[in-house]
Amino acid sequence: MGCRLFAERFVALLLCTAGWACAADVIAGAVAGAVAGAVEPAALPASAGSDPAAERAVWFARLSWPADLCPAASPVPNASGVEVLPVDATRSWVRVRCELWAYQGTDLLYLRTASKTALLTFVQFASEQEKVLKRYRSPVLQGQLSLDTRRQTVTVLRLYRGIGDCGQRLEYAAGSPTPRLLSLRVRECPDLPDPALLPSHWPVKRLQRRHPIHRRTQAQRGRPGRTRRLAWGLRRAGQSSTQHRPWGGNAR
Repeated sequence: MGCRLFAERFVALLLCTAGWACAADVIAGAVAGAVAGAVEPAALPASAGSDPAAERAVWFARLSWPADLCPAASPVPNASGVEVLPVDATRSWVRVRCELWAYQGTDLLYLRTASKTALLTFVQFASEQEKVLKRYRSPVLQGQLSLDTRRQTVTVLRLYRGIGDCGQRLEYAAGSPTPRLLSLRVRECPDLPDPALLPSHWPVKRLQRRHPIHRRTQAQRGRPGRTRRLAWGLRRAGQSSTQHRPWGGNAR
């Protein structure tokens, strides 16, 4: 370190002697900026540093993820458990491994830009009983995580048992701060193990875009009310309500 400092001062002295004081200031500023950037937590790649625990601590201090959702310590032996994947020239994903189980685990995913780093939250489904899924939102992704930087998609394979022949396969568009669910494939566990069918070919689960109560409310405000009023008016006029259906009903 002393030799490096001496060399920097020697170069600055030569430049100043030659009348290039401005150039010396520029070089000194560049060296100072490079040293400062080397200790910036956001600039550390996942493989940097000789102490994974210290690197994990730097990322924990930088991102401040909830410790009740993801432990501060790394679950990966001899690794920080933090991985940076560039999405494009201005964005990158920061994947934080939280827990590792027998055949899957949990992760957090951040979207980092030049201005901020945001923790992403995903729509997910809990399987409390067979053929019944309960929708919820959480930043904790449970399952086997696959990241496709080219398509900017995140795929989560959530297995119901270790053989891997049943579970959920969720795919998200995660190139923005608000991830969007692209597809949900679900396969219930067969009585006999059958791992031949790949998760990418599991049955697609159709999702309702509107809540049933909302649809009923719209129906009550729409045609049924007009039908009752129309039928009441026609009865008073002595006409049959079945002969006047404004939405194209068959007259008898």
